[in-house]
Amino acid sequence: VYAALCAACRAGDAAQTERLLCQWARLAFADRTLHSSSDIARLATKPGFDEALRNMVASRYGHTPGHWNANELLEHIEALRATAKTERKDATTPVLPPLYQD
Repeated sequence: VYAALCAACRAGDAAQTERLLCQWARLAFADRTLHSSSDIARLATKPGFDEALRNMVASRYGHTPGHWNANELLEHIEALRATAKTERKDATTPVLPPLYQD
């Protein structure tokens, strides 16, 4: 899904990018409840993701469809992917030491 998301973003396909972003985020952050692009924006650690996402959404639904910066959004998506990987790695690290030592 991530590869298709990046391809849609590079192609400037806002509709496909939005659909795939939601799909990928639900997989990448399976422990979170994500219903909208604003839910996804709250996951971002890099400033500016919400604005890049809003620009893409506005290009689809705004009164005057406009241009959105696909490369900028892709940079934010890549940073979000790194966050997802870190969270998965942290989730597999035991919090408590084992009760019994060998």
